[in-house]
Amino acid sequence: KITILICQKLVNHLSQFRSYGSYISLVNRIFKFAVNISVLDNNPMDKTIRARCSYRPKTDDFENYYDKAELNKFLDIVKKYKKPRDLVMYRILAYGGLRIGELLALDDSDFDFKNNTIRINKTIARTKEGLVEQEPKTKKSKRTITMDAETMRLAREYYKTLPRPIRGPLKMFPIQPVSLRDSLKKIIKKYHLKPITPHGFRHTNASLLFEAGVPAKMAQERLGHAKISITMDLYTHLSKTQKNDVVDKLSTYIAS
Repeated sequence: KITILICQKLVNHLSQFRSYGSYISLVNRIFKFAVNISVLDNNPMDKTIRARCSYRPKTDDFENYYDKAELNKFLDIVKKYKKPRDLVMYRILAYGGLRIGELLALDDSDFDFKNNTIRINKTIARTKEGLVEQEPKTKKSKRTITMDAETMRLAREYYKTLPRPIRGPLKMFPIQPVSLRDSLKKIIKKYHLKPITPHGFRHTNASLLFEAGVPAKMAQERLGHAKISITMDLYTHLSKTQKNDVVDKLSTYIAS
């Protein structure tokens, strides 16, 4: 018999993983289905207490980004072999630094093609009920960012190909987060590219901002970090990584 205690132990165990929320949502949907088909009288997950996610990124997670050459190679491949939608999505992630939920929540009204800006005021998040659209967790996450002309040109051309809904806003990228992750994995595997996650494009954007000499305060506003300390931590790590690269290149040059 599946008891509340068993479910609580499962919740506590899953809380150590990065995809904790996704796992809980899946388990919850399974039990709901069991209730719907009268296999269970009630959902034992409803009585559990959600433990705080204990997962913390490893240092290696900060290497989850592309440098300029790696990004250009990736985008060239996507442009040549993938759908126009994919190129627009990855350019917005890399050039805009959006979170995955922010990207997938964008609708046509968020794009200002005249001024080359994108408004970010909502996100897609996973809850007990599944994926839902909601407001960002912090005020800093609500922002309007200026994009490069080429990305906005491609976005506008892609927008013209989309069927218009009878009512309500037009979702620009109506796909599941898992579909984006799976698509990226396939591209990386097929073309033997450096492994990176969709969130890695946000780190890529931070890296390029750092290389371009953008002040941390401006980067914080663009990335929507709640605290500048988050931006500074990322900038500091990128600085250390690039300093090590300089030393490696210097030693190689001297030894040659």
